[in-house]
Amino acid sequence: MRLYFDGAERDISGALSAQIYVQEDVGTWLWLQRDRVAAGEVRVSPNAAHREGVVSLLEFEESARFAREGIWAYPVFAVRQADAKALSAEIGAFVIVEGKVVLAGSVAHRVFLNFGDDCKTDFTVAIPG
Repeated sequence: MRLYFDGAERDISGALSAQIYVQEDVGTWLWLQRDRVAAGEVRVSPNAAHREGVVSLLEFEESARFAREGIWAYPVFAVRQADAKALSAEIGAFVIVEGKVVLAGSVAHRVFLNFGDDCKTDFTVAIPG
């Protein structure tokens, strides 16, 4: 087994953050996260500690989603539309949301992505500075 650090070695909580490679008996190195993501066995949850590897993992996750591999075959893991009413039951959960950003702005060290005309009632993403 080998660990590849593609950013900070530890994440914000102090946990080790690395890509894992495992060597087969024939000497070939397999990227463990890639294989699990491509099979639809896990979701990608990127953070600031990840750099290069996360872009590739997200591409493999997208392929698994479109093919409805593994967990992506279950409705609970479906990509949600940016609809505030429909998503209200998902507050605090890790979900994937897609939609068109209507307005973006920065206020008090936060970036806001608004998916509707009314930021108080429509779906909005707040990203801390």
